[in-house]
Amino acid sequence: MGDIKKNVAIIGANKEALKLLPILLNDKSTRVSIIADPNRDAMLFKLNELGYRLSKKLNIKTTFDLEEIRNDPDIDIIIDAVQDSATEKFLEGPEFNDIEKLGPLSARLIWEVRSSAARKVGGRAGEGVQAALFTSLKEIVDSLRLITDRKELFSLLLKLITESTGAERSSIMLASPDEKKLRVEIAKGMDEEVVRKIRVSFGEGISGKAAAEAKPFIVSGKADPDVFAHPRERSDAKSAMSVPLISDREVIGVINVSTGESTDAYTEEDLKFLTSLAALAAEVIKKSNEYERLRTDAAKFGFWKELDGIMSSDIPMEKRLSIIAGKIVEEVPGLTCYIYLFNEETRRLLLKASSSRDAAGLGMLGIRAGEGIEGYAMASKKDVFLVDRTEEDSEKKAYLSLPMVCQGRFVGTLSGQIVSTQGLSKYHESFLKDIRTLVGQSVHRFMESERDGRWKKRFSGVDDLGLELIPVTDPKRLVAMIAEKSAAVLGADGSLLRIMQDDTKRYQTVASTGLDDR
Repeated sequence: MGDIKKNVAIIGANKEALKLLPILLNDKSTRVSIIADPNRDAMLFKLNELGYRLSKKLNIKTTFDLEEIRNDPDIDIIIDAVQDSATEKFLEGPEFNDIEKLGPLSARLIWEVRSSAARKVGGRAGEGVQAALFTSLKEIVDSLRLITDRKELFSLLLKLITESTGAERSSIMLASPDEKKLRVEIAKGMDEEVVRKIRVSFGEGISGKAAAEAKPFIVSGKADPDVFAHPRERSDAKSAMSVPLISDREVIGVINVSTGESTDAYTEEDLKFLTSLAALAAEVIKKSNEYERLRTDAAKFGFWKELDGIMSSDIPMEKRLSIIAGKIVEEVPGLTCYIYLFNEETRRLLLKASSSRDAAGLGMLGIRAGEGIEGYAMASKKDVFLVDRTEEDSEKKAYLSLPMVCQGRFVGTLSGQIVSTQGLSKYHESFLKDIRTLVGQSVHRFMESERDGRWKKRFSGVDDLGLELIPVTDPKRLVAMIAEKSAAVLGADGSLLRIMQDDTKRYQTVASTGLDDR
């Protein structure tokens, strides 16, 4: 934290929050500036019950009005000990986007690692801190509140890992069992765009070897390529550790830490500590993964039911897609959504719907395969994600184009651009990929239904045409009717009827409709 003090606001005067006061007050880099609880009587009772007499010298303000937190521009951290729906809604305000928000358990875990420099060795947690850390971390395993907040969970774990090991860079990677690859879930000291693209195969590099062999590794100096296949080198990293996250004998990910301090910055004791920490973290992550799957499936199913209802309605197709685009942006903060459909006749993508209020260009813009981002997604049938390189805590920007393919047929693309402080989260990326599939399936069913309807109408028209032609005896009238009715049946702008001449064996035009004389 350096010499700059972090100003902390506590919402709720309950036991969990107030038990944090001694820890926070002992941390010279932290200042508790305000304690707010909307329940006036409860707050006074709790303060008296716990024996707290907040003296003037502490300069801690107590209030029953949460708006005083909103109006304080110096707040850096908010500890929400109430955690009810009203408080959560209050903290969703844009003025709190750049403020770190923690639950009381998360705060206690973090400050137990930070608070006592006397119990730290070489910038890393000593035995006393490690013991306290494990005691507190075990409580997190059964803490449903923290498990349900995936972002807070991984942020907390990474902070604990980083501060307890004195790492300059750290990351938590999760495994994809089907592909046998690792991707970065959260990282410190790494570029966001690079993080999003990293995919490490089991057995590749230090982290891949830790995952493949389910064993922890410590590296001093440069990684030996004879030991670690295709190691990813960082010129400034002198010591590193990679420890597998193992739950029920399954590797679900890897923890990585590194520092440029020295080649002997980490010892076998540090590796043993990080391995123990990883065992507890794996249990928490496994539960979080299970909950996330349930939450994602429930959200996807609910959205699919709503989407299916919209797509099954009688309103025009473009209107249906516009409603869907609007529903999608309600789920993804900062997203502007565009839906392109593929026109098989022109072989181009046409913009059919947008969440933007200005929809003047709908149906006009045509994109060929290979043209721009949508054209690339169309030609390659691959997902495209472009994320800008921005500094932390600033607005993040992303552009995406997801091809919609159903039963081997290219339907169109679900595209969008995001500008928000959160950027594109892993959850929303997964959500958009799933919804892309659902939208593609719905559009494909509609297009197939439309196509079948057109063919049925055409076949019916052919039958009607045959009945009309039977009584016609005049040859000129007959060929004129064939040309005219054929164009009508096929929905064509015009038609040309040619008949082979017996003497020359050449085709001669005998009738036309909708075409000029040339």
